[in-house]
Amino acid sequence: MINLAGVKDCDKEIIQELTIAKIPYLRIGKRNNEVPSEYIGILNGFVFVRAWYYWTVSGYMPLKYADDLYTNYKDLQIRAGGHCGNVAPSEQVTSREYKKRWMDLFASMPFKEMVEYEKIHPLKVEESDDKCVDHYHIDTQLGLCRFAETIIENNIVTEFIND
Repeated sequence: MINLAGVKDCDKEIIQELTIAKIPYLRIGKRNNEVPSEYIGILNGFVFVRAWYYWTVSGYMPLKYADDLYTNYKDLQIRAGGHCGNVAPSEQVTSREYKKRWMDLFASMPFKEMVEYEKIHPLKVEESDDKCVDHYHIDTQLGLCRFAETIIENNIVTEFIND
């Protein structure tokens, strides 16, 4: 993927990349990000935002499919958690339950109290039934295509993640 940081006329390239991957796009207006695009991609609730030389993806990818992408398509640079080392999804795993609990705590109490609460009432991702990866960086067009195909072929639907 080409570097689109600061490229004012980046929308044509972004629309082309999304179209090739069969990801519907949405015009949301100019944003003051490193890539000044008016467009994002949305597929079954997953949100695709173009960064300087890669795509960021937010949404809950079940660990089963995350592992398959990693095992079979690691060379396409579909990076779980956005990790620069392209590590196994199990090293970047979370769960919807865990994430919701932390977001609820974060909204309801100061950070120090939240940390103390978690010490007394721990929730371990390992104990969750809904293990997933909630964020990706994708560095290649083929990786973007394969990620979208996985969503489409398996009808994976996610809800909006508010980080």
